[in-house]
Order: sequence, then structure tokens, then C-alpha cells
Amino acid sequence: PETREQEPNDPFRPAEVRWPVIINGRIDRPGDADVFQFRGRQGQELVAEVRARRLQSPLDSALRLFGPDGALLAYSDDHDDPEAGLETHHADSYLRTTLPAEGTYRIQIEDVQRQGGPECAYRLRLSPPQPDFALRLTPSSLNARPGGNVPVTFHVVRRDGFTNRVLLRLEDAPPGFVFNNGRPAVIPPDKTQAKLTLRFPRQPLRRPLSLRFVGEARVQGRLIRHEAVPADDLMQAFIYRHLVPAQELLATTIGRPSLRGLAQRAVNLLRRAKPSRPTPK
Repeated sequence: PETREQEPNDPFRPAEVRWPVIINGRIDRPGDADVFQFRGRQGQELVAEVRARRLQSPLDSALRLFGPDGALLAYSDDHDDPEAGLETHHADSYLRTTLPAEGTYRIQIEDVQRQGGPECAYRLRLSPPQPDFALRLTPSSLNARPGGNVPVTFHVVRRDGFTNRVLLRLEDAPPGFVFNNGRPAVIPPDKTQAKLTLRFPRQPLRRPLSLRFVGEARVQGRLIRHEAVPADDLMQAFIYRHLVPAQELLATTIGRPSLRGLAQRAVNLLRRAKPSRPTPK
């Protein structure tokens, strides 16, 4: 369920909410802080996630979670999100924790720089973990000689504690393409990358082809399936890397057939050749 923040909701008069919930709010003036309180039980897992900068809000959020005794349990400022693309400042907050006791908890959201205004909107999710994943594939365009191989890197974004393996496949593969030498392609549990290969057809492509890769995984007994988004791995300021998404994954052939392709064609020709008759003595 979703709700809008209701005033008052400051540190002295927190607003009561029932979770799971998504709160749509706003830090509407400098120095403002919104506080929400909710009931929790010992052992419950809580995820608190802010979406603001990723929704083009200028808010640079910070989250503080306080326990029933008023002690600070968790704090989050910036959280790295590989899905953010060209967003160079990962300013949205995220925390995941296990509640230590039964009682009333408070969560506070504010701007780290104590800024605020009508444009500083946010979405705050309070929920149990919702394990899931997203896939990125680099690079966003593949070029090879006919019959050649190209490396392809798959990046899995693990959400809310998702740790299972991800099975990869080339969906509706055009004739002649071979993924991972025909073997099962997997991103192992707890890994975030897998470097695999794609073999091109032996015949040159007449035009660029659009390819689709998908990933499947079991999450809490359900089969979840996501398409891999083509992207390019770019660097910012010689430190930070960004997976910048593209519209589609295009494959093209360039140049002459590879040595592998020529060798295979020679073998095929030899197999089709008729055996010569023995020379009479």
C-alpha cells in the first residue's frame, strides 16, 4: 500500500504508519526532518529504501532508525545502485536490519546537507525484504568475424538479500549463434558477474541483429525471470564506474570468416567430398 505523509511528522510528533508501506513525502523546508513510527516484533527483518535522486529529486537523503529504547539502530546515507545509469551521485539511502525487540520504532528521513523545498520529494519503502534481481549485459554491441567468439559480461544486481544462482540463456537465438559453447550458463550464488562467450554464425550477417538474453532464478519458491538490459561500462573521474543502459543489443559481423570458421568449413567440405576410386593396377 501507499500513503502520503501527514503533518505533524517531526521528531517531537512522529506520524504513525503500519508497514509494509510506501510513504510519499517531501522535505519541504531547510532543516526539516520527517519521522514515522511503527510497531515491530523481535526477529522481523526490515528494509527501508528511499527513492528520490533516482526520481530526479534534488534530495540527498539520510535515514536513521531508532529502537524502542530510543537508541540509534541503523544509519544510511548514500547507497550504490548499479541500475542508476548516468546518475553520478548515489544519493538515495537504503538500510536492511533485523529488529531486536518488540516495541515502537521510529525512522527519520532528512537531507544530509539540511536543504529542503517543495521540489525535495521522496518515496520511502518500509517492508520485509523482497528478494529479487536485475541483469545488465556489457558491452551493448557485439562485433565479430563470421564464426568468431566474443566475450560477454553479465552483471547481476542483487536486491534485498537475494543470493541464489541465475541461469542465463539466449532467447529466440537466431540460427548459428552459440552461447557459452552450448553449455549451461550460470551466475553462481553470491557472485555479481559472469564472463561468458557468444559464437557468431559462420556466414556473414546481412544486417545487424537484435539479441535478447534472459535470466531465471528461484526466489522463495517462485521462478522469476528478467531480461538482461544491454549496457556499457563507463568510468567517471577515473574512480566510479557506471553501467549505462542502451536501447537494444546489436550483433554485427565484420571482415572475413575467422580461422575457426574457415577450418570448420574445410572439415565440412572434406566430409561431403566423395571418396576417390582406387587406381587400377
